[in-house]
Amino acid sequence: MTTDTDSFTTSPAEAGQRLIDRMRHIARERVADRAAAQQALDDFLAEVDGVDTAAVETAVREVIAQHEKIRQTYDDAGPRGATSALVALMHAVDTIGQPLAAEVAAAERTLAEREQAASDALAAMGRAVDAGDAVTVMALRGEVEIEHPRRIAEARTALLELRIAQARARMQCTAARPTESARRVVEATQQRDAAAAAFRRASEGVALAELEREWTKDAHGRQAGAVLNLERELTQVQANHQQEMRDRLRRVAGLPEPTPQPQPSALPRQVVQDFSPSETTFYNGSVVA
Repeated sequence: MTTDTDSFTTSPAEAGQRLIDRMRHIARERVADRAAAQQALDDFLAEVDGVDTAAVETAVREVIAQHEKIRQTYDDAGPRGATSALVALMHAVDTIGQPLAAEVAAAERTLAEREQAASDALAAMGRAVDAGDAVTVMALRGEVEIEHPRRIAEARTALLELRIAQARARMQCTAARPTESARRVVEATQQRDAAAAAFRRASEGVALAELEREWTKDAHGRQAGAVLNLERELTQVQANHQQEMRDRLRRVAGLPEPTPQPQPSALPRQVVQDFSPSETTFYNGSVVA
């Protein structure tokens, strides 16, 4: 059966862990969201009651402050600056509502009361000395010299023992943090490796797509050239066929073969004119008009 004490000690821890998770997400962003951090803190405060949350509130604000401080110098380093503050938040959450808190407080009060009693007894003995009251001085001497120091030493010892027990309890509460952080390192490493592999695949995909583009362009160019050559061949075949049909029809009709047309001179126009007959050109010793 769950007792009120169990609820008191586990509820802040559970709410605190949710706060830590949300603050970790906020702290990992390039720009820390102050409004989101405040909302996370408000939700945490709404879940816990009857415990001192001052350290937790301070730690939440410090996460944002450190994030922004580092980012002013190094634009992308905000998450690194916030990490130490995030660890401080973990400690504040882990140590909230610790067991033995009431016992430690009571021991502190007892020590203070005994120290005050010793001081009062010493003052009373001083007044007795001033008054010359030897009986009172002797009556208080044992109390001042023996009883009060003993009682103070016992109270201080009890307080230290409680503080040691409390520190051990806090250490026990924080013992899981290194293991949890190590697990996060493994997870982050796996995510990084997966992202790196995905990046390599994507880069190779880009290279293959570019290679495919060049090859398809080349293949298309070859096909276009083949089409052009075939079209030229078709044109020539059609022209030859038409000429052959005209020649066949001419032969069937008994028409003479067409006189071959003279080929045009390959000489330049000016050269032809220079060698053309004129009135100043001699031919067989006579002037040719």
